[in-house]
Amino acid sequence: MFSFSKVDLYKYRKAKETQDVIDLKFPSEISKGKRLEKLVFVVDDNPAYLKILTQDLSKSEIIAKSSDTSLTLKIKPFATGEECLKHLNHNPDVIILDYVLNDYITDAKDGFSIFKEIKEINPNQQVVMLSGQQNPDIIVESLNAGITDYIVKDNDAVQHLKDTLAEKL
Repeated sequence: MFSFSKVDLYKYRKAKETQDVIDLKFPSEISKGKRLEKLVFVVDDNPAYLKILTQDLSKSEIIAKSSDTSLTLKIKPFATGEECLKHLNHNPDVIILDYVLNDYITDAKDGFSIFKEIKEINPNQQVVMLSGQQNPDIIVESLNAGITDYIVKDNDAVQHLKDTLAEKL
């Protein structure tokens, strides 16, 4: 069995001797198009939901709709919006933000307040609101404030989130 180094050495030597050497490629050498890594912040105060989102999105391969580029997501989870704000200098491509961030940590700011602070720091930051809040008034308030994507936490939320990320990235 050949190792990569022996195969490469063989191809190199044979290429000097003759022109009819077949250029074999291993599956790992074949590029299937561009692959980019995108940084995504996930902010949710529910530890179980945060873990599920982090694991699911980390394992997902998303195809960007604008460029047909394969994306892998580097997920950075945060339990509070305040922690997320401290790391904005890492320039995430998208922030997924829960609307209610003070169920488990009662003195934490809510997601809507964090959204406003994010936009003050970086007006161009893409934010997806992911929340169990289905109150139409809250949804309208969020959309009026500039949130372009509001996803309700339901059985299809993770798939909706993946679809939204494919459009945004």
